[in-house]
Amino acid sequence: VERGYTLHANKPLHKGKEILSIPPRLYVPYSAANAVAIASSRNPEALNSIDKMVHDAFGGDKEKHKESVNSLTAAICLGINITLTDKNDEYINLLRGNPITVHPLLMSRSLVSSSLAGTGALRKILDHKKIFEYVGESFFGQGTQRSKAFLWSMSTILSRALSSQYSPFTLVPLLDLVNHAHESNAQHTFIQNRFVLHTTREVEEGAELSINYGPNRSSASFLRLYGFLPDQWAESTRWENDVLEMEWASAHDLAQKRTTISMKKLFDA
Repeated sequence: VERGYTLHANKPLHKGKEILSIPPRLYVPYSAANAVAIASSRNPEALNSIDKMVHDAFGGDKEKHKESVNSLTAAICLGINITLTDKNDEYINLLRGNPITVHPLLMSRSLVSSSLAGTGALRKILDHKKIFEYVGESFFGQGTQRSKAFLWSMSTILSRALSSQYSPFTLVPLLDLVNHAHESNAQHTFIQNRFVLHTTREVEEGAELSINYGPNRSSASFLRLYGFLPDQWAESTRWENDVLEMEWASAHDLAQKRTTISMKKLFDA
């Protein structure tokens, strides 16, 4: 299934209905703050090494890019934490077994470059790929299964983690299975340390529950984080500029070349 896991209403839902309420005990183990705390207490040298790698990637000007450096360092700590997660962890195993269209981070550099040439997404995708490959090889060895698993972990974080100025940077079990739709029927909020999903309009029984990943998000951002472009851009007959049109055409080209795989097969290979 190209869209991966989905959530559906098992009965009619009225507008404003609370569907999910995820408490801290369910999401904190998969949060960036928790991963940084673990690294700080168990292996502060490794945390300093990650910070230096990210610092160097930003050209050494840590103060200028302080917020970005700290966010990326935390994300990498979470990626390492997920990579080392026990094989009995049901949530991570659920994600590993999710059949999805391959994320740009998991593709070869040449395929990404040829498919997205001329787009705003290309440079950022390659920058992220370079950093994450370097970190993965530094911690787990070049060409090892764990270095591959680390790239999968980072692609999972980029495409699934929630973060805002009002909520923690974290993967949220169940909530992160809700797909994007331009005309969404649900919305999530962060209230009293809980992630809450509620409907924004009437939902028929059997309908897929969806949220909008960002009404103002750029096409390059969708490609870089999620590896796809929203459907409404495919249906639109108006293009704001040539770059958007080029990105959409490149996304179609990329979709033709990449393969839908089971992440379980990737890990078992």
